Amino acid sequence: MSYEEDAGAMAEERERLARLFHDIFTLDRRGQEIYAYLYRKFARSATVHTSGGIDAILQTYHDTARASVVRHISDLMEEGAGVSGDLAG
Repeated sequence: MSYEEDAGAMAEERERLARLFHDIFTLDRRGQEIYAYLYRKFARSATVHTSGGIDAILQTYHDTARASVVRHISDLMEEGAGVSGDLAG
């Protein structure tokens, strides 16, 4: 498979997954509840920790990483809904 074919297949897979994420997390009530839980658990609680030296820095990175997963899900949901913009991440 050539690079162009591989890139095309990856783009098609991302588009398929984006539509799937949109359908599950936007249209399906169960998916909405799961997304709300993930947001509350991981994204909303992400903060910058300022006390504790290196431990604070590590905790900040940990929180940011957890929140980035929820942002990635949101980006795919928006992409699947046809929202334009730089959503790749």
